[in-house]
Amino acid sequence: MHNVLLGVFKTMMKIWIEGRDHAYKFSTEQKAEVNRRLKWIKPQLCSDFQRKPRTIEEFSRFKATEFRQLLLYTGPLIFKNVMDEPFYGHFLKLSVAIRILCHPVLYIANNDVASNLLEAFAIEFIQLYGVSYFVHNFHVITHLAKDALDHGPLDDFSAFPFESYLQQMLKSIKDAPNPLLQFKNRLGEQMKYSSTKTATVSKKRAKHSVVTERHVTITDFGNDCYVHFERKVLMVKEIRQNTNELVCAEVKDLIHFFTEPLQSKGIGMYCSDKRVISEDRYIVPANMALKIQALELDSLFTYTLILHSDF
Repeated sequence: MHNVLLGVFKTMMKIWIEGRDHAYKFSTEQKAEVNRRLKWIKPQLCSDFQRKPRTIEEFSRFKATEFRQLLLYTGPLIFKNVMDEPFYGHFLKLSVAIRILCHPVLYIANNDVASNLLEAFAIEFIQLYGVSYFVHNFHVITHLAKDALDHGPLDDFSAFPFESYLQQMLKSIKDAPNPLLQFKNRLGEQMKYSSTKTATVSKKRAKHSVVTERHVTITDFGNDCYVHFERKVLMVKEIRQNTNELVCAEVKDLIHFFTEPLQSKGIGMYCSDKRVISEDRYIVPANMALKIQALELDSLFTYTLILHSDF
């Protein structure tokens, strides 16, 4: 959260938008195109994102979740063919490396790949932007791959849960003495009455949604109807209420969204120039399906595995 999103990536955004050199600073046309794309995809985001995209000129007020959304999910599409290739390729190195280290399996299997990408990213940063911008965060990031081996995927030791819980702490404390005791009592009540969450189905306007054990909402309508199962991207056509099973159709003709710095399908990113849905049906247990963010922009369809939910 602080090293990558509010440190490295926010610094890069500041260089692109407020930088001194026209070699890397966005032109007026580039800013307008990025903002147009952000506005276009805004209504397409699924419920896993708490905040909708804002214009890049507002980056100084972005929350960490907005930087995460841009780095891992929307940025590769938004910046494609807008940034000059050396700078876009450099951005992808960071995006891909962090995506690997956030993945519950790849952070081990592809740890050396992520480490090499972060090393290359740090070296190329100086070449592209100059040493004056190379602050401590850009050195720290080169150690993240080893940290992941020691502590698990990045979200396992991220500050996100702690920052998010601060609001709950504040809400449990009233204007009175002994705030710590108040919080302790409220926390005890929550722990006493909390129960294990299982997949539950609800009905809305003749459609259905299911909340899985991973705290992910899947629907058979709208923006939450794409899932990933056994290396397939699937569209949910029906949710069986009694068994919490998803009846799905496969999204066909998917290719790599990019092939450098590595092939994107290996890290859960797909694309196609049209949306082709198979007639075949697959039955998938809701709690085994992973969520996909589907976006359409200028006749390009992308499908990206969501990593920041509770696996």
